[in-house]
Amino acid sequence: MRLPALYLLLLAPNLALAWSPNGVRLTGAPFAQVVPQITSDGAGGAFVSWADQRDYFNGTPIGRNDCYLQRVTVAGQIAPGWPLDGLPVATGPGDQGSGILIPDGSGGVLIVFGDTRLDFGDLYLQRITAAGTVAPGWPVTGVPIGVGPGEQAVPVLVTDGAGGAFVSWQDGLDLPDTRARYTHVLGSGEIAPGWPSNGRLFEPTSAFVLRPLMLATGNGGFLACWSVSEDALATARMLAQRFTSDGTADPAWPAGGLTVCEQRPNHRVPRERLVPDGAGGFYVIFADGRESGSMAQDLYAQHVAGNGTIAPGWPADALPVSALPGVTEQDASLCEDGRGGVYFAWEDYRAGAAGVFGQHLQADGQPHAGWPVMGKRLTGTPGFQLSPELAWDGWDGAYVTWNNLQTGGYRSYVQHLKPNGSPFPGWPVDGLPVVPIPTDQYVPTITADGLGGAIVAWEDTRNGETDVYAQRFVNDGVVAAQVSLAGVEATSDEVRVRWRVSGETRASVERREGEGDGGWRVIAQLEADGGGYLSLVDRDVVPGARYEYRLSFASGARGGETSVVVPALTLALEGARPNPARGALWVAFTLPDASPARLELYDLAGRQIATHDVGSRRAGHHVMRLADGGLAPGLYWAVLTHGARTLRTRVAVVR
Repeated sequence: MRLPALYLLLLAPNLALAWSPNGVRLTGAPFAQVVPQITSDGAGGAFVSWADQRDYFNGTPIGRNDCYLQRVTVAGQIAPGWPLDGLPVATGPGDQGSGILIPDGSGGVLIVFGDTRLDFGDLYLQRITAAGTVAPGWPVTGVPIGVGPGEQAVPVLVTDGAGGAFVSWQDGLDLPDTRARYTHVLGSGEIAPGWPSNGRLFEPTSAFVLRPLMLATGNGGFLACWSVSEDALATARMLAQRFTSDGTADPAWPAGGLTVCEQRPNHRVPRERLVPDGAGGFYVIFADGRESGSMAQDLYAQHVAGNGTIAPGWPADALPVSALPGVTEQDASLCEDGRGGVYFAWEDYRAGAAGVFGQHLQADGQPHAGWPVMGKRLTGTPGFQLSPELAWDGWDGAYVTWNNLQTGGYRSYVQHLKPNGSPFPGWPVDGLPVVPIPTDQYVPTITADGLGGAIVAWEDTRNGETDVYAQRFVNDGVVAAQVSLAGVEATSDEVRVRWRVSGETRASVERREGEGDGGWRVIAQLEADGGGYLSLVDRDVVPGARYEYRLSFASGARGGETSVVVPALTLALEGARPNPARGALWVAFTLPDASPARLELYDLAGRQIATHDVGSRRAGHHVMRLADGGLAPGLYWAVLTHGARTLRTRVAVVR
């Protein structure tokens, strides 16, 4: 689905004033902070969690990690009230990782984390408010959701739409007996009534059930997909089911679940996440070893429709996304495209060294224009490109980030892709480094910012130890001028746009009409005022038309891109100007177009006093003299007729 059609549809402002070109350090704590996880904060910023080792040398056993969390705002600042070194989520005895997190729908965040406080590993859920406090009613140590013998791991969580979450996990990782469970935690921090303390089984009769993924349906329920095997993955099949708000299987779907992929040799589990198709269904991608006699893993995808069937055009046994003989494809990521299709990116060895490849499929399973079957390489930078992650840009493109092993160490990159797979204007063909300085960066992770941009977090070694940094990227990348959009106003007559800039005092304004890859032209030269603002007034506009604006600097950088739909004109009869009138009678009205129209004046007895043909006037707002100064004092009717519509209003004349 596209973003709502508003009169003022604002795409992301470029890098906000506080974002440093070298990234924002999310904690100044000593020792290592590793494996960041990220999600949107719903206000243009992000929550980032990590495994923190600041207590490594404070008398605790080597190997201990604590779970910490930070919130960075849309302006690139640590959110007010949040500790500069991060908020401790779980620091008790045992080992806690970085967790998995999602927005809670109220400006806060839900985070599920592993914890060895009791045994090999249990799972706990915590809810943190936007202000950086534990949500009311939630225990400070988290809600135990997967606590039992053995190890509970690989959690996935989705919102229930009411501040709580459904959580799935792997219960026991020792073959050949491993189960998949799920539970429901309310927004108040309690396990939902009727749910067992250790969750429900997805498959009560199967001994080997792996990696259930979930997707919120928006009505309090969720979709799920998992792998089932009776012989420890020598062969396996995949199932999907829709669950209602009480956690039971939807009776409208096949009993026992829909077969997503038939029993296959060397079949593997679904990867990363499920992605919505915008029509109640989802996409899933998985690695598959069905190629006879080969240990190489290929990538297959399936499109499950909202009615519990395989979507039209998709094979019952899944669609090969990248299945080349003897070539390994792995670490797949996916995201929606805003038009019912899906983007994929993965690590691919078809050229020998690892490269990042991608694909863009339409809802019917056909590649989008510009994308070859089996995908195409997204970057040609030297070295090995590893572990890509995708994020939808909120329109119809996608951001992709990856790690690049090259001479001198690891570097993290990001790219902004158009629907045809080419970079957006302002983006180099091989992507942008997350920072321009020579430092090692590892495990970049990405989230959409909800404003058309994306925020990337990564491990960084510039300070002699591993820290967590973040950076925000927008339509035209990171601009040296550091531009933020200060405001937009539009009437049917004009558009006003205001930008705040730092590091530049002059800029050209470029405009294009509608959408497309080109068509930009310079319409104005602006100079910043004393407060660092650039202001544009564009009166060369057509009511109902869409325009895009951006700044262009002498350095070649561009930024501050925004899109505006000019309000369409509607037929209106405002009345006398002034009202009451003295002497001559002037009447204000609006015409939506130049088709035939008539403006008349009647007294209260219904006698016509004056009439004028106004259809020859252009569309827009008008004030014209309807009668001279000879009118007797009293009340009259002004009548405007345009096509089949007639408007009337009373006007008063006084001496």
